[in-house]
Amino acid sequence: MADERGEPQATWAQVEAAATAYRGLVVWFGLSYLAGIPARMFLEAESLLFIPFTLLWLAATVVMLVHVYRLSASIGWAAPVLWVVLMFFPCINILVLVVLSQRATEWMKACGVKVGLLGPTPAAIAEVRQKAAAERGAAPPQA
Repeated sequence: MADERGEPQATWAQVEAAATAYRGLVVWFGLSYLAGIPARMFLEAESLLFIPFTLLWLAATVVMLVHVYRLSASIGWAAPVLWVVLMFFPCINILVLVVLSQRATEWMKACGVKVGLLGPTPAAIAEVRQKAAAERGAAPPQA
């Protein structure tokens, strides 16, 4: 999936899908971990406050898994479901996140997308959306 210069051949729509999935993955992964800490604390303390935090953790985890699937599918990696399944295992999920992040960062940079600490920057995503809209022949979305 690379041209003669080694750059990925992707449409701007694919790059847009990958960029938003990558940014979402990083944000929701962090939220999932942050929500899991008080959920476990309140569960051990036998407090009913564990219920809302557990529901928040569960929702954040489901959204994160959707972003894992969307990222791996939009970039064209083999077996997107396998990446999702690996995210269920403690400690392994952090390694999977590192691998996904590293590979996605390399792919994004090869496509010309600026990538920061939390994935593609919002400005880079907006720029990619404009290019994807131009590629489709539609008016660019207003931010």
